[in-house]
Amino acid sequence: MKKMLAKAVALSLVLGGVGFVANDALAAEIGSAVDVETIYGDWDKVLSYKDGQAINAEVGTNEANIGTNKANIAKNAENISANKKAIDKEVKDRQDAITQERNARTVAELNLGE
Repeated sequence: MKKMLAKAVALSLVLGGVGFVANDALAAEIGSAVDVETIYGDWDKVLSYKDGQAINAEVGTNEANIGTNKANIAKNAENISANKKAIDKEVKDRQDAITQERNARTVAELNLGE
């Protein structure tokens, strides 16, 4: 009788362990997103593991892109500043050239009048 009881206990432990392993295996296999009704009657999505992994990968890519974009924005700001300086210099040079041309014409007209 004791042997039978011991075998039954051992068998139940083994089968119970197998049951736990099977339950864990089923719990780890998550499907695609499922619609779930919230308290307020709205519908929400519960993401699958694969969807979560894809989102995490996308977040990593986006963070890298943000860093690149920040560097590009800083470089563009430097270029814009340099362009503004070049434009201001060009405007001044052209104004000086116009002034010199006017002065030269005025001198030429004065010389003709003598």
